[in-house]
Amino acid sequence: MDPLIPILDKIYKSSHVKISGLPFTGPVELQLSEDGKKPYVMGSISQLGGLLKIAYRCTTEGKFAEALESFKNVLLHIPLLVLRKPQEEEDVYALIRICYHYILAMRCELGKKQAAVIIIALFFLIFFRIIHTDA
Repeated sequence: MDPLIPILDKIYKSSHVKISGLPFTGPVELQLSEDGKKPYVMGSISQLGGLLKIAYRCTTEGKFAEALESFKNVLLHIPLLVLRKPQEEEDVYALIRICYHYILAMRCELGKKQAAVIIIALFFLIFFRIIHTDA
């Protein structure tokens, strides 16, 4: 639940408006609604497209750790979407597949870098062990 808290906070703040009243009184907070009953929730496929572009940009710039977090962020926003058309549902499924493959690739890339560091450390360990035993 912890990764969803900032997202839910942003949605809550975007669905409320504060209207100033009379002087020397505090503002009145109102909840926005579409039909007077259901609260207005800001969450759409186009917003996820913007988040996806940020993730793509991180990937092309070689910032794989940031890209991994960005793709995870896109996935965290999906359960909170309001879908109005069947086409949007298909787009969401495609978005899930894209994020899944990119997250897998980012994890492999980050793991490859970590493996390279471990191999270098093992090389030096063996090298110094050989030098130390010869002396």
